[in-house]
Amino acid sequence: MKTFLSVIVMSVLALAANAQTEVVTIDINDSATHPEFAVADASNPVIIYDDITITDATTSGTVLTTTIGKSIIENSSSSKNRFAIESGKVVLVMFKNNITFSVPDNKVITKIKLTIPSDNSWSSYNTFNGETITKAKIQNPGWTCDGASEVVFAIGGTTRISKIHVTIEDKSTEPAFISINEANTAPIESNDNAVNVRIERQINSGEWAALVLPFSLDATAAKAALGDDVEVAEFTGDSEDALFFTTKDDVAISAGVPYLVKVGADITEIAVEGVTLSSETAPVSFTHYNFVPTFTRTAIADGDIYLAHNNELKTASGATINAFRAYFTPNNSSNAKTLTLCVDNNTTGIKAIGQLDDLRFDNSAIYDLQGRYVGTSISSASSVLQKGIYIINGKKVVTK
Repeated sequence: MKTFLSVIVMSVLALAANAQTEVVTIDINDSATHPEFAVADASNPVIIYDDITITDATTSGTVLTTTIGKSIIENSSSSKNRFAIESGKVVLVMFKNNITFSVPDNKVITKIKLTIPSDNSWSSYNTFNGETITKAKIQNPGWTCDGASEVVFAIGGTTRISKIHVTIEDKSTEPAFISINEANTAPIESNDNAVNVRIERQINSGEWAALVLPFSLDATAAKAALGDDVEVAEFTGDSEDALFFTTKDDVAISAGVPYLVKVGADITEIAVEGVTLSSETAPVSFTHYNFVPTFTRTAIADGDIYLAHNNELKTASGATINAFRAYFTPNNSSNAKTLTLCVDNNTTGIKAIGQLDDLRFDNSAIYDLQGRYVGTSISSASSVLQKGIYIINGKKVVTK
């Protein structure tokens, strides 16, 4: 489903633009809105002897404050900043000084476009916050920036303006996120552009859980997303009846790599900002088992092994696991008869496959690995048996 990510990104960005962006247009010919612009007749331009400050509000109430600088050229009556009627419409004619635009602290200006009424109406010395711009570009697409609460349009020579268009964005709005459900069945598409992602993923505190993410997180970002006390363990080896994991000193997470994680408080989602998505997964394999990650809800084969809630290893039989998890596939069908998971050489409280209290062999004889008889009742034997592997009905089981 190749369009999955691109469609979501486009819709999210469109939503963000509609919700966060507004444009204020100042029409110099509109003296009804701004009486300061009024000119009685074409032969009597209105000289700007003092700075003029006007305010305009967006539909949501954001106030744009604009200050038009007064005339500062003293020796020429024809080179004074003014409002004048040209070709039947009022225009702002500036020769020297600034026009300053400002918005409240929780807003930013990201673009300014001007409507220029004639060919000889722009100076190559004009700058916006110190950046020069051509006449063609100021009209389309306009001067842009990442966001500024104040923009100074410094005018260095004859400039005529009939309209000013100021784009304002709300920087206090929560960033738009791509949300992915843990029941997701659509492939993740790689994307080189940084995006904000929210993944639905239930992880219970105090339990080890298999996790894979379609983006990388450094240690700081991993702690921000999963909690400061998160533990991350890598699959580092196996034997026929054991899976070995080692906790990382650095809890950084690589995209597509499966891990076991343990969190200090329950989480229901993983939200991160400014990450790039990867479609690639990276199974980890050893002699007897493979640790296989999946970004989608997946029906796993009978005989595969997964880590369920309550720290319990289970052998799959018609099982489906949700997205952003990982499971184990045995390289030999006999591998999974008994299986223990160890983290840093400890059994970690995870209930093993074939563990004594996970099987029902009432009144079956129990033997240790040396063939010595140790009892017949699991309920009584398990209270006295030491940790280890025992034989019941010809099968190896583990007690802890």
